[in-house]
Amino acid sequence: MNRTIAIIPARGGSKGIPKKNIAPFCGYPLIDHVMFAVEWSNVTEAYVLTDDIDIFNEIGRFKLKHLANKIIPLTRNPENAKDNSTTESVLLEFINGYRKGLSLEDTDDIILVQCTNPFLIPTYINGAMGMMTESRYDSIVSCSRLNRFLWKKNEAGEAKPINYKYWERPFRQDFKSEIYVENGSFYLNSVGNIKAFGTRLSGRIGIYEMPDFTAIELDNASDWITAEKIFDHYHNEAKNA
Repeated sequence: MNRTIAIIPARGGSKGIPKKNIAPFCGYPLIDHVMFAVEWSNVTEAYVLTDDIDIFNEIGRFKLKHLANKIIPLTRNPENAKDNSTTESVLLEFINGYRKGLSLEDTDDIILVQCTNPFLIPTYINGAMGMMTESRYDSIVSCSRLNRFLWKKNEAGEAKPINYKYWERPFRQDFKSEIYVENGSFYLNSVGNIKAFGTRLSGRIGIYEMPDFTAIELDNASDWITAEKIFDHYHNEAKNA
């Protein structure tokens, strides 16, 4: 039986927001939100790869407070924790150096989870895992539907609509775009595919759709403020449902 193993890269450096991965987000360190989602999902085990002592300490605090037994901290190679390091390098570092005395099967799945999307919940992870099994996709990317009227320019500089007909403009409340945007939450692929292609996505790729509001990027302070307001709104809405 193949396993699904979660990988959470979490380096200490961040240009836009200092110590972003452990900065307070709605009362908790940012990384706590994804660790919580992963811990209570159906993944087999989960590893946080970091180069930062403060992140190590936060992982320990989280594990103790929540009795989390899936989350395992691992030291990340400093060469793979630079500003120009790729996430793929971290994936391959993990696969090639998987726990001493143990091994990964090519049929095992890796779900790459990024700290910078605090809207992740166990339901989304479990849904993507089920989708991988039932639909036989080779890999899956989390996305949000881009319900906006999109345009592009042709070589002559003329504007052309991408996802609707301006002469048959739909009402916004009835409009459902077929365009999706990566929300940076997670990527799911097999160990064998990652080793063969060196990328987080390959082969027949499926989209796991998450709600529109999960698409915000946490790149600067204004993004952070907006995301906290959105998080509070939907969290309170869920509590009062």
